[in-house]
Amino acid sequence: MNKLTIACSVMAALLIIDSGQIADAQNQSPANCPYSETEWRETKLFMGLSRSGGAAVSRREWDQFVADHFVAGFPNGFTIVETTGYWRDENTEATVYENGKQVIILHEATPDSEVMINEIAEKYRSRFDQQSVLISSSSTRVRFCTKP
Repeated sequence: MNKLTIACSVMAALLIIDSGQIADAQNQSPANCPYSETEWRETKLFMGLSRSGGAAVSRREWDQFVADHFVAGFPNGFTIVETTGYWRDENTEATVYENGKQVIILHEATPDSEVMINEIAEKYRSRFDQQSVLISSSSTRVRFCTKP
């Protein structure tokens, strides 16, 4: 065995050991940041701010809807992001854009939370004359970092 072969073998072994240590470290969390043992979901609602007739949902109307439905339904919190969305109008088949909001909710995966999200989406669609509200949902792992 020549020196190059030995050096390459040692380097490969070190990389394997190092990779394992990195993977172990990524799967562990500090004592004050434990992963939740409960199943969680990350749900995003994409909500347009233009009514079918062209009028916009006002800031006051949006704020009232958030207070009545999101705050009431998910008092532990959520995030709202300003968006500009592009979508195909089912009536004209044109691709249009509009300003909107994306509401991101991290919540425990329960039937009640799924029902609440669907009800909120339908109320928004109906109240503000939307063709649809897009809901995207996926499983996620969460951990809350707290004071030790």
